Amino acid sequence: MRQRRWLELLKDYDCDIQYHPGKANVVADALSRKWASKPEVGPSTNAALCAAASSSMEIDEEHIIETVEDLVEQGLIHKFTMMFATLKISPYLVDEVKVAILQDPHLKTVQEDLEKGTSNPDFTLDSDKVLRYRGRLCIPESEDCNIRDRVMTEAHYTPYSVHPGSTKMYHDLRRLYWWRGMKADIARFVFQCLNCQQVKAEWQRPTGLLQPLSEPAWKWDCITMDFVTGLPLTPRSVDAVWVIVDRLTKIARFIAVRPLYTMEKLAKLYVDNIVRLHGVPESIVSDRDPRFTSKF
Repeated sequence: MRQRRWLELLKDYDCDIQYHPGKANVVADALSRKWASKPEVGPSTNAALCAAASSSMEIDEEHIIETVEDLVEQGLIHKFTMMFATLKISPYLVDEVKVAILQDPHLKTVQEDLEKGTSNPDFTLDSDKVLRYRGRLCIPESEDCNIRDRVMTEAHYTPYSVHPGSTKMYHDLRRLYWWRGMKADIARFVFQCLNCQQVKAEWQRPTGLLQPLSEPAWKWDCITMDFVTGLPLTPRSVDAVWVIVDRLTKIARFIAVRPLYTMEKLAKLYVDNIVRLHGVPESIVSDRDPRFTSKF
């Protein structure tokens, strides 16, 4: 459709069209890539479509029709006609939730307490006596009609959802629905989608196998070191310990230090307590602390 509009514009000109690959277009900026059909004011078409589609399981058919008619009058959804042909309207979701909530022990107890007048900071009953969690519709766990799977299927497999990932799908659904373990259920649902596993593959290189450290040949040839901070303050205003361990004999040296010691001060303590007694080690294993990797 977009190419057809450009052809209608260029057909009146005597010009020679040359193809320029996108990867070679190094001077492209935001203005050159601006969508020509996007309205200057008001909500974007995509936002309006997503709002109508994501709430299709909860609102009535008249609201969907009004939203579509408004977009048609603005001339924004002439190319989305086929998509709305597959739109599924389920106006009875709230009624199904009312029945299925009686099979969920947790939500049933919460609803009975609210009906008795017990206040709850998180759960409320709306005007239709539907249980909501902070304004979101509570989806119960039911074996007869698995509403949770239907909600996730509607949000993942329909054409206007385009198979979102678990994080995006969770953020889209949590604005309207709630149930216990919702994030884990969505992650498990997306992981079981065959199309997502085939298309959204990992592109980074596979991680290699962990290689163990080689055994030292002699004591104090290889050492490990780390800092232990946040200890109680001593009379000498020391609240940290520098732990240096020989990897072969497991003999440890503990040096009292302060977190604000400079690298020169730590190097002098290392020479006085380790090099003077055991010599210079062949290798040092640390947690890549900046004090070790800078000038030590």
